[in-house]
Amino acid sequence: SIGKDGDIPAIKYNLFDGNYFKDPINRLTAKKEKLINLSEDLNRHQYGFESYEILYIDSKYLALSISIQVFGSPWEDSEYYFFDLEKDTNIGNSLFKNRKKLLLECNKKLINQENIRLNLETSDLSNYILVFDSNRKFNEIIFVFKDLNNYSVSGNQKYEVSFTRIEIENFIASKYRN
Repeated sequence: SIGKDGDIPAIKYNLFDGNYFKDPINRLTAKKEKLINLSEDLNRHQYGFESYEILYIDSKYLALSISIQVFGSPWEDSEYYFFDLEKDTNIGNSLFKNRKKLLLECNKKLINQENIRLNLETSDLSNYILVFDSNRKFNEIIFVFKDLNNYSVSGNQKYEVSFTRIEIENFIASKYRN
């Protein structure tokens, strides 16, 4: 029935009440079966979970990571973004000038660190982590590259290449150099 305010009164049922659930073994078995069914539904629909982490924020810039994992699967991935809050844009690889030369430097480091050479495109320079010191000054950048030719059930192999501020400074576009 509808209450005097026009609201439909909430009727609460405790799912685990009743004679069958008075026995703790039966109650635990029912909970376990419900969780198994829920797990199968999440798997069947390839439900994913996202996690966001703010890596840096001030009045002008926001750096964040988004991690995605598919339920019941070893597949996972992370993407990194750097936003200009005043212009409401993703800075991405526009943070850099001389991008082709920067890609060559990244591949040199990959060969030295991992003994691998990737076929990198300038768009690959958009996936990076900016590292700031305790005074909120940028002091390192870590590029995260995916090997799109080598895929496994857990996703693409990832490789990290880092540059100190001094190493990368000549590649930073002048409008972001402060």
